[in-house]
Amino acid sequence: MELPQYPLIILVKDEGHLMAVGSLGEMENTLEKIDVENGEYEAWDSLGRQTDLSVQDEADHGHWLVMTIIGNQQDPSLRARIVSFLSGQGINIDPSIPFGNLISILPKGWS
Repeated sequence: MELPQYPLIILVKDEGHLMAVGSLGEMENTLEKIDVENGEYEAWDSLGRQTDLSVQDEADHGHWLVMTIIGNQQDPSLRARIVSFLSGQGINIDPSIPFGNLISILPKGWS
């Protein structure tokens, strides 16, 4: 099983907020377990591949969050979603900048 590449891009569905999260520990400190269980987030890895988030028994695995890559291609709508989100935050971006540079402009966690 291939692991997602960090940082992960997280969309908080009900708020439309996008953020970059740099590690599994940071994700577990930032995301709420009940919200993961309820499907409140969408996620992509730094290659733009959609990533499923789910919950496992922390006692058995040391971490409660499980990440599974859904596809092996970059989500074609992700770049436009990021540019639109940043524009809504008052940050005008050249949409042709490299994808990695685009991710680096996203807020880190809830900041």
